[in-house]
Amino acid sequence: MNNIKKLKIVLEQKAHWNLLVDFLDTINSIEEFNELIPLLKKSKNSGLINVYTENLIKWKEPKLPYHFKVAFPLLLSRLDNPQKVRIFLRAVDYRNVDIDIMAEIFEEIIYRSENGEEKICFKKFNDSGNQRHKALRTVQHTQLQATSFIHLVLTGLKSYESDVHCGLTFIF
Repeated sequence: MNNIKKLKIVLEQKAHWNLLVDFLDTINSIEEFNELIPLLKKSKNSGLINVYTENLIKWKEPKLPYHFKVAFPLLLSRLDNPQKVRIFLRAVDYRNVDIDIMAEIFEEIIYRSENGEEKICFKKFNDSGNQRHKALRTVQHTQLQATSFIHLVLTGLKSYESDVHCGLTFIF
């Protein structure tokens, strides 16, 4: 089935916005995406056009640093194709954090959740400009760049809480 037919099916379902984003995140080239633009405009989803066009141009052939294989194996297992790598890079860019810090934070969350922790607490950082703080707070953003990444790498995340004492808690 070609991408235009797939997009029509997603749009006809009038489903949750995440289904449209999930579909668009499978597109791997600007050429593929350009075919979908007229349909996106017609369906009143033209706001996504700039985001995806920019991402597909910026990360035409997305790659992660070689050391990710050793340093972040759990995260890397979730980033197993160019489209998923692009989602990660988009989140890193959106939060304006160092790629290794973002990977380190989410590697730890994945590790702890896979080892049975149902509540994972991170201390509050006093400095909102702190890179670790910015990486952690990705979960609190509702923009496409954050939600698609969280949806991809934190499967099983039920919710999160933010409070004065603990900081940020992920609940699995």
